[in-house]
Amino acid sequence: MALDTIRRILPTLVGIVFFASLAAAPGAHAGAAVNIATAARAKAVRCDYYIITDSVFTVQAEHLADFRHIVTLPVANYPCIAKMEDIYKNYPPKGPKWTSLQAFLKAAYTQSAGALSHVVLLGDASFDENSPDNHVPTFSQRILSLQRFSPDTVFYDTMSSDDAYAAFFDSVGYDSVPKLAFAIGRIPARTPAQADAYIDKVENYEAHFPYGPGAFTYGFLSDDDLQKGSPEDQDPILSMPELHQEIWDALPVKPFVRRMLSIEYPIQADGTKPAAKNATLDLFNAGPGRVYFIGHGSPHQLTDENIFEVPGDLTRLEPKRLQPIVSMLACTTARFADPNSESMGEQLLFHPNGAVAFLGGTIPTYPNPNNVLFKRWNAFALNGGTLGRAFASAKDSAYDYRNNAAYAILGDPALTLHVPTFDLAPASGSGASRLVLPGNLGDSAYFQLVRIDSLPFNAVISASNQQQRDKSYIRERVLAEGLGVVGAGGSVTFTLPTAGDPRDVAIKFMTWTTYGMHYGHLPLESLGLVALNPVRKSVPGREGFRLVLRGGGLVFEGQGRRVGLDGRDIR
Repeated sequence: MALDTIRRILPTLVGIVFFASLAAAPGAHAGAAVNIATAARAKAVRCDYYIITDSVFTVQAEHLADFRHIVTLPVANYPCIAKMEDIYKNYPPKGPKWTSLQAFLKAAYTQSAGALSHVVLLGDASFDENSPDNHVPTFSQRILSLQRFSPDTVFYDTMSSDDAYAAFFDSVGYDSVPKLAFAIGRIPARTPAQADAYIDKVENYEAHFPYGPGAFTYGFLSDDDLQKGSPEDQDPILSMPELHQEIWDALPVKPFVRRMLSIEYPIQADGTKPAAKNATLDLFNAGPGRVYFIGHGSPHQLTDENIFEVPGDLTRLEPKRLQPIVSMLACTTARFADPNSESMGEQLLFHPNGAVAFLGGTIPTYPNPNNVLFKRWNAFALNGGTLGRAFASAKDSAYDYRNNAAYAILGDPALTLHVPTFDLAPASGSGASRLVLPGNLGDSAYFQLVRIDSLPFNAVISASNQQQRDKSYIRERVLAEGLGVVGAGGSVTFTLPTAGDPRDVAIKFMTWTTYGMHYGHLPLESLGLVALNPVRKSVPGREGFRLVLRGGGLVFEGQGRRVGLDGRDIR
C-alpha cells in the first residue's frame, strides 16, 4: 500500500515526527514533519524503533520508518535511522567493524532508558569486511564444530549472530546467558530493489492481513531417517521424522494444519524424492500463515533427498494472499553473511511469492534445543505482539544459548503477530470490517472434519532402524469441509458426514461474525459423541449431528441431543 493511500485512510496521523539520519533530506516525505538528527545525537532521543543502514538504502529506511509510525504507532512512536558511515565516524571500531555498531546501540539503548524495543539492520553483511556487500556488519566468531570432527583435524564453524547487539556480549560461551535488551532482525538486502521488494511485503502484510482459514494454517515439513554418509545411510537422529509432532502437541491452540512427511514418499534411484518435493511446494502454495521444517538443511537445499532447493524451486512458488513466517529447524538455511552466495532465507525473503519473515540458523543447529526454542517461541507468539519480541523472549527462556544465538530473524522484527483465539473468544483487532473471505461473503463460518490416524512405517525407513519402524507417525486427513454465511440471529448450520470412531476424529471450526473472529479444535471423543452418522431426515429425532453457531455460542445438534463445547448435553 502506498504511503499516500495510508494517509488518506488515517488522516488524523498527519504531522508525525520521526528522527532520521544526517543524510535524510528535509521534506523528504510530504505530510510528515521530519526532525533531523545525526547518528551521534540520535541516541539521545528516546528512539523505540531503530533502522541501521547505509546511504545505499536511505530512501528505503525512511519509507519503512514512516510506514511503521503510521500503521503500528505503539511499536514506532519515535522511529530513528542511523547510517553506518556516521556510526563508524563517531564510534570507531575497536577491532572488527561490528564493534562500532555494538557500541552505538549500547549507547542508544542506555540513553533511551529502555524505550528502544526493535532494531532493524537494513543491509546485507559479509564475513569479508571489505566486501561491497558488507553494508551493516554482523558479529562473527569461529566456534569449534560439533558436527565435523576427526582424530587429527580441528574443524571450526563461523557463526554470524546479530544477537551480539541486543545482548552486548563479546563472546558466546556455554555459560553465557545474556538477556536480549531489544528485538533485532535483519533485512539482508544487497540492492535497493531487494529492499523495496521486501518493504512492499511488510506493507501488504500489515495493511491487508487476510483473516480466513489460510491465515491460521500451519504447515509442517519433516525429514525421513535417511542421511548419506552415515553408517548404513541411517540418520543418527533417530527421532527426526516425528519431531514436528512435538511442536504441534505443544500448541495450546491448534489451527488448521497441513503436513508433508518425507517418510510417506518413495525414494528414487538417484536418491531424490520428486513426489515429496511436489508436496512441499503444494504446502507452500496453499498460503499457510506459518511454515515449519524439521530436518537436515543447508544454505541451498532441504534434506539429502532435495525436497526443496533454491534457486531452482523458486519458479514454482505461486502468488498467495498470505506469505508465511518460515521457521527452519535445520542447519545453515539463514547463512546470510556468506560472501559467495545468497542463502535460502535471503532468497525466500526477497522472492515475490516467498516469505514475509524467515527464522533460520547461520551454523549447524541441533534438534533438541531447536525444539525447545520453537516450542517456547510458539508459546510467546500466542500472546500476540511482534515477531521480534516473541522470538527474543523465547531465546531468553531457552536453555542452550549457543544454539539459540545461531538463529537469526531475516525480516522486520516489528511484524505484527496475528493470533487465533480459542473457544469462541473474540479476537483482538478483528471484526466485520476486517473480513477477507472468498467472494466477500460477510459474516461467515468455516469448518473441517478431520481424521487423525497413525501412518504405518514406509519401506523407505531403513530396515536396521527398528526404533523408527516400531513408532507411529501422526497423519491428519480432511474428511469434509464447508464455508457458509451466518444468517439472521447469528446462526449457521453445517451437516456433518459419517466420521466413524470418535477417538480418531476432530472438528475444527473458525467463525467471522460481528462478535469477532473465533476458533476451536474439538476431538469428538471429548464431546462424549459415539459417532457422527449421516443425516436421515426420514427418521425424526435421529438425524445426524449438525454443527450450529447461534449468536456467540457453538453447539452440536442431532440424534436427539444438543452438545456444548464442554461435552455436556444442553437441555
